[in-house]
Amino acid sequence: MKDLISLSSTEEAMFNLVSVCSNLSYRQIKAKSNEQKYVMPRSVLSILLLEENIPANRIALILGKNHSSILSYKRKHDINMQYYKPYRELYEECKDEYYTTFRAAKVDSMADQIKNLQKNIKKLQRNMKRVNEYEKSKTNY
Repeated sequence: MKDLISLSSTEEAMFNLVSVCSNLSYRQIKAKSNEQKYVMPRSVLSILLLEENIPANRIALILGKNHSSILSYKRKHDINMQYYKPYRELYEECKDEYYTTFRAAKVDSMADQIKNLQKNIKKLQRNMKRVNEYEKSKTNY
């Protein structure tokens, strides 16, 4: 993903996910083309990013679009989900993959971080105990 815009881990994961599910490259998803085979994955990507609380302006910047395009994708999402089977299938495939793969990995990573933080807290508590004992011993002289 060589681009001037650096992506967060969530943005990059979403891009990769939609790319794999739609069989399109990063460049194809960002293409200026209005062909349905490009618009649909772009729309799904936009919705997934919006659901992760990424602002429409940021998504537009990432996709090289105007923010009004992103708002249009959002406005059409419910109708597409209800009446357009290929859109619904792509969206559901991407969403399922995201929650079973990326989110699970993120939870595992967070669990590791929590364990490390707990170890560090115990070390700090031991050090504070030593400092307190030292200070107490100094006052006894």
